[in-house]
Amino acid sequence: MEVDYHQNDKLVQNLIIQFFIFFIEFKLDLSDETSTLTPQDLLGRYDEGKDEVRHVYEFSFDKDKEPTPKQRVFEKYEQHNGITTVVTVQQWISILTSGVVDAERLNAELAQSDEVAGVASWPSWKRLWHLYDWDFSDGSEHEFWSDVEDMQSQLKDGCYVEVGEFLHVVGVSLMLADHELIDQTVPDTIAAMKTYIDEKFVAQLTDDRCRGVSERFVRHLDSYDGLGFIGREDDKFRQVVDHLVKRMDAWHQTWLNENAGKHLLTFLTEDWIRFFGNLTIINHAPEQRYLDVPILATIDAVSFVDSWLSLSRHNEQAVVGSMKDRYKFRPALLDAEGPWWREIQAELKRRIAMSESKPRNVQINNLIKQINSSMIEEWELRQFEEF
Repeated sequence: MEVDYHQNDKLVQNLIIQFFIFFIEFKLDLSDETSTLTPQDLLGRYDEGKDEVRHVYEFSFDKDKEPTPKQRVFEKYEQHNGITTVVTVQQWISILTSGVVDAERLNAELAQSDEVAGVASWPSWKRLWHLYDWDFSDGSEHEFWSDVEDMQSQLKDGCYVEVGEFLHVVGVSLMLADHELIDQTVPDTIAAMKTYIDEKFVAQLTDDRCRGVSERFVRHLDSYDGLGFIGREDDKFRQVVDHLVKRMDAWHQTWLNENAGKHLLTFLTEDWIRFFGNLTIINHAPEQRYLDVPILATIDAVSFVDSWLSLSRHNEQAVVGSMKDRYKFRPALLDAEGPWWREIQAELKRRIAMSESKPRNVQINNLIKQINSSMIEEWELRQFEEF
């Protein structure tokens, strides 16, 4: 640490406390025999790949549900709102896993911590969120108006793309409009936020952000970054939230129909476990997104066969077995994916007709037979039973 930081008691204290908690609970995992926490667990479920995260948290809206190992850590150390870190969570993970501290990176991130930079390091909406704590006797009113202008400028430029941050901006904007601290009225602000969603927010959506809302927040869109949304119980705020969720659901359904299958198919040749882990229950799957979604029906049959036949012969044979497991526990998926398997069979037959290699054609014909016995017959049986 740079010498100047040694004199910052709050910084040093928080640095030591965080290192102690993270090292004992997430590195050594000594405190609870039933938990298996690792440094990577410091990141929230939807914070993977984000470099600037400085908050370790675990939301739970079910008070009767048994707390997770991570939540038990927060309770044990009385960190009930999670831990705002002095350096990024990614740097803590690096330190805990490597045992090495990059001094340049450490000091650069310490300079941006709340303990060093203070409220100056916060985004403008966050300072405005604390309106009722602002001490204007120190002549800081011009800073207040500067933050108002900055937040409105970022709205104009479409800078707010994270769901939680945007909803904070919504709550703060409605509060400012209600107190006549901005030119817009409350109804005008609601309309402007809906327009922002339609024209700027939806255009920058990603699958991860949509899933983050549906899986993490569900119906409880009430807080982000350790702060509750201002006016979250008011009808004015709910109007914007309802519009946001409706538009995100529509975008995500379109994405599932048009792009999800293409995205998933890239994993077939690049990451076998990830591909099948998304489709059926297997060990060590990093994600299981389409266990109940007939996603295969959206994949182009020719593209799938191209990828399938590029695998090793062992993996090529294993595809049908893995897919069979998908329908063993969720046979209703065949209602949508059964016709798709017919298309796959037809494409495989076309490949046989084009090939001059008799041994290879025997292999491909065997795949056709396996599809027939594992998927097609089960699909036809379902149709018969329904009839």
